[in-house]
Amino acid sequence: MSKELVTCESCGASFNEDEPKCPYCGTLNPVGAEKEYGEKLEGIRDHLDKVDDFAKGSYLSLIKEGFKVFAVVFLISAVVFLISYSSIIKKKYEKYASRRDEVDKKIELMIHYKDNVAVINDFYEKKDYEAIVNYLESLDDHDEIELHKWEHYHFCEAYAHIVESKAYVDKFKTAKEKFYYDYGEALYEAEDFYISAFAGYYVNSYTDEDKAELENIWKDHYEYLCKELDIKSSELDMLIESAVNNRYAQYSECNDFAKEKVGEY
Repeated sequence: MSKELVTCESCGASFNEDEPKCPYCGTLNPVGAEKEYGEKLEGIRDHLDKVDDFAKGSYLSLIKEGFKVFAVVFLISAVVFLISYSSIIKKKYEKYASRRDEVDKKIELMIHYKDNVAVINDFYEKKDYEAIVNYLESLDDHDEIELHKWEHYHFCEAYAHIVESKAYVDKFKTAKEKFYYDYGEALYEAEDFYISAFAGYYVNSYTDEDKAELENIWKDHYEYLCKELDIKSSELDMLIESAVNNRYAQYSECNDFAKEKVGEY
């Protein structure tokens, strides 16, 4: 199909109506110029449509990337939270377990205390104080410490010195050769008993029954020492008085006295 020709208003030349201007003199052709403008405008619209499609794709891509970043951050946060929460739970459990162990130990000690007191109360009623001393020595530290609460504990603790004193007297008496050390230790333990029973820290903790019994025990042991160690009452009184004045048993003094009595060996 042939295109229509138009005549230039300026130079009179003929040219295709689609031309936006006269190819000979450059005068504007309104019909062609309008058509060219329309085509350019349509091209711009197509270009903008393509730009919109690209923008949409970029926007969706950004959303996807953002979602991935969010998912990673959320996952890391969740892991950190779980680790922290697990640590808190672990500490609470360990604290609870530690308290539970403490409670269990206290319950165990209470049970042992009740059982042990039943045994030593029976010995105490029978006045078998040496059996109590031996029984206390057989216990482990925890059980023995718990028995410090027993009302007659310090009484028996004092009586332990009588047991030791008698053991050294027996050792001295049965030895083939008399050793001053055993003689001196027997006196030293006797002084320790006297201080514990009548002049020591726990004097006011004894029951009236304990005090009366301690008097009887000392009277018997005093006579026993004088007899078995061949010591005069005045000499024993002197040693006891020295211990009371010094507030504790005099180890060196007892040994020096023993050396004078039985010799260096």
